[in-house]
Amino acid sequence: MTLLACGINHLTAPVDLREQVALSPLQAKNALQELISIGAVNEAVILSTCNRVEIYSEVTDFNKVQQWISHNLALPVDPYWYFHTERNAVSHIMRVASGLDSMVMGEPQILGQMKDAVNLAQEVGALGSGLQRLFQRVFNVTKQVRTDTKIGANPITLGFAAVTLAKRIFSDLSKRNVLLIGAGDIIELAALHLFNQGIKRFIIASRSLSKAEKLATRVHGHWIPMGDIPLYLTDSDIVISATGSELPLLGKGAVERAIKARKHRPIFMVDLAVPRDIEPEVGSLEDIYLYNIDDLKTIIDESKQCREDAALHAEGIIELQAEHYIRNIQSLNASSLIRQFRAELNTIAQQEVQRASVRLEQGVDPKIVIEHVCHNLLNKFSHAPCAKMKQAGYDGRLELLAFARQLLDIKD
Repeated sequence: MTLLACGINHLTAPVDLREQVALSPLQAKNALQELISIGAVNEAVILSTCNRVEIYSEVTDFNKVQQWISHNLALPVDPYWYFHTERNAVSHIMRVASGLDSMVMGEPQILGQMKDAVNLAQEVGALGSGLQRLFQRVFNVTKQVRTDTKIGANPITLGFAAVTLAKRIFSDLSKRNVLLIGAGDIIELAALHLFNQGIKRFIIASRSLSKAEKLATRVHGHWIPMGDIPLYLTDSDIVISATGSELPLLGKGAVERAIKARKHRPIFMVDLAVPRDIEPEVGSLEDIYLYNIDDLKTIIDESKQCREDAALHAEGIIELQAEHYIRNIQSLNASSLIRQFRAELNTIAQQEVQRASVRLEQGVDPKIVIEHVCHNLLNKFSHAPCAKMKQAGYDGRLELLAFARQLLDIKD
């Protein structure tokens, strides 16, 4: 059984490829069931976010997993997918959960997304004792990283990066109208950044009335249903979208009509969703400034320098904890072997005790019985090791004899 962590992310594949393999929770459920059914995967977790799709699994046949990925996720394995096994897999998962592998270094949302992925795997029945043990350690290490380092201090979020770009288009954001599509964590952070810039008018389009109303209250905005987006697009100077929709919510035609009605006053649009909410063709329209999640990377990269020391400290914690985890798993394997060995010895000893009891009841001298028990136990306990050592000597396997000397603690 091999621990495997594989996937694609913002470093290995652009957004137009990532959105091809992005999975909704329902699709992730189906994918987990299919993956378990191929007979090469005992347990698995699938994490799908705007920046990555990753599979964490216990596998018996690596090639079958690769074939399943190529066939079911509509993207060739090479050159976009990466594969980590055993200790490297543990280290990678810990890095992801801690935000070290994120576009926004230290961002906290990824931990919640990973916990959701683990819960989903448990619902489907794809989570076994091996991955349960692993993720319990991962979450503990993530907590340690965030407690002992400053990796999460003042991260430049996607929302902040979007606002930074907006300020390059509009000199005074306070006079602009904002249309937010979605009401999740990313949109909430963007809304708060914009609110702090003095923006007064927010329209929040969302399928979730409760989330939208909660966010609207914080920024003094109001909620609209998704179907009303075209009615409010004409008055919107800034549009930021991040939903879980599998299909685009804004097409070129709707935006073209809006920009004509605005008499070509510019619209700044940021699509933070994967798959994308806004058709890429919208970016070709005059007076439309459309950015996707990958376009924000330059702004985010500028903020990484200040957290490099914290990242180095975090990497050290993760490498140490990954090594400890693998060694603990190896010790569990040794413990199982030790229990089996002791059980076999105990069976032999109990058999000799029973024979000795019978002979004592027959009146045989106790001294003779004890000597006979010791003789039999010595022969039975040493028979298999001695036979193996003789065979090793006959075969010239000196390394096995040296190992036997170490294992049995035989002094020179």
